[in-house]
Amino acid sequence: MIEKVTIALNDIGIECLPLNGAKGFVDGVQIKNGKIFYCPIKATPSNILHEAGHLAIIPNKYRGKAQDNLSAVMSVMAKEIDFSNPDIGDARAFMQCGDTEATAWAYAFGKRIGLSEKLIIDDKDYDGSGATIRIQLKSSHYMGINGLAAAGFCARPGMHSHKPSNIYPNLSKWLQN
Repeated sequence: MIEKVTIALNDIGIECLPLNGAKGFVDGVQIKNGKIFYCPIKATPSNILHEAGHLAIIPNKYRGKAQDNLSAVMSVMAKEIDFSNPDIGDARAFMQCGDTEATAWAYAFGKRIGLSEKLIIDDKDYDGSGATIRIQLKSSHYMGINGLAAAGFCARPGMHSHKPSNIYPNLSKWLQN
């Protein structure tokens, strides 16, 4: 399944490369210069997808600066972005670059490529709350969905002014501009 995930991520522009011994914030997955390196032995689809979610929601011009500790790229963004109008452009994207948005993105992408929900988010993920988070995502009651909608990735369920093809978990784009 890891190969299916990495091929799909490479296809949308998130470079995924095997690296024995890759270590990062999550087991077996490392982010370096906006690329994902994964240990073929230790990485899980859920960990790769979650880290890919972080990269996907970072504005394109900052993605290549992302390292394991994403707080460094967030600091760069905070210094460079004009927050005089927080509802447009990179300012809006910056405010929607959190862990919950990465989780919601990972779930949507995993569903898009046909993975089972337990491969997308394992029961043991999120300090053992994986099953609960899966239920929240499946029922569209997870706060990260609102962040993705605010960042322009999708519409929230119940927003009747949008096409069904754009309602979460269907995303209208896979990478932040």
